[in-house]
Amino acid sequence: MSLSDGGMRASAMAYALSEQLAADRIADGSKSSRLLDEIDVISVVSGGVVPSAYFMLFGDRPLQDFEQRFLNKDFTASVSRGILLDPRNWLRMASSEYF
Repeated sequence: MSLSDGGMRASAMAYALSEQLAADRIADGSKSSRLLDEIDVISVVSGGVVPSAYFMLFGDRPLQDFEQRFLNKDFTASVSRGILLDPRNWLRMASSEYF
């Protein structure tokens, strides 16, 4: 499977693709398996890295909580709060060298 660039959109697409691959089944004689189980290699860049790493580490678990734990998070607000609300950063932000 190959997943490409696109930031959060690529992560959402990879998540949706994984869900569909888990739902689709193939039959080989008397044996039936999910397409997701037939993936041997994953090649990713940028936004596809997070869901792929999640899948490699936790297997099917991303299909159960990836949307809630990653896709629906407001990372910009979280990082902003972490920077602005941390008193250790206040003096650094006043510096002309802070960027």
